[in-house]
Amino acid sequence: MRAVTPAKPLHGSQSPAPRKVFAEHYPPKKVTALMDAGLLVRGVMRINPKNPTDAYVSLDESPSPLAQRKNPELQGYVVGNSSDIYICGKDSRNRAINNDVVAVKLLTRKAGRQLYKANRMGYDKRMDKITAQRRARLDRMADNVKNVNAEAASDDAAEPQTSNDSGARMPELFGVVVAIITPNADRVF
Repeated sequence: MRAVTPAKPLHGSQSPAPRKVFAEHYPPKKVTALMDAGLLVRGVMRINPKNPTDAYVSLDESPSPLAQRKNPELQGYVVGNSSDIYICGKDSRNRAINNDVVAVKLLTRKAGRQLYKANRMGYDKRMDKITAQRRARLDRMADNVKNVNAEAASDDAAEPQTSNDSGARMPELFGVVVAIITPNADRVF
């Protein structure tokens, strides 16, 4: 008589590890230590409602002299009068939402510009696709319209489409959210 062996699972005995989407937040003690050392800055998150991959952090206090020495681009930063820190993409936002008080690690200009260009290229491709769909729809509508005088048709065709380049200039400061210090009070999850 043969011994019966238990059946093996079809896809292996272990389930695959869940994929990490976001980086872990720094623990509060580490955030405090890094802020004291001038390696992190604190501010309020604002997300662009027209393009949610763009977010900005407004510093809620002037950077310390130590932070200004460690990050020369912060020299001369005045709360309310200077440019914000640009947070490029949902990964860099690290689960922060509007009005969260966050700790931000500044990126070098080179790294920030590369991230910005990659994000803008993706946004521009999406806008090009939407613009092409709108043009095709307008062309179909124009083909279906009968008995329209040539003047009106030429006016509609000559009307320029909105450009996907909104004239936005390259941000000066780039960063990555490493911790949420105080979550938004309206957060529901």
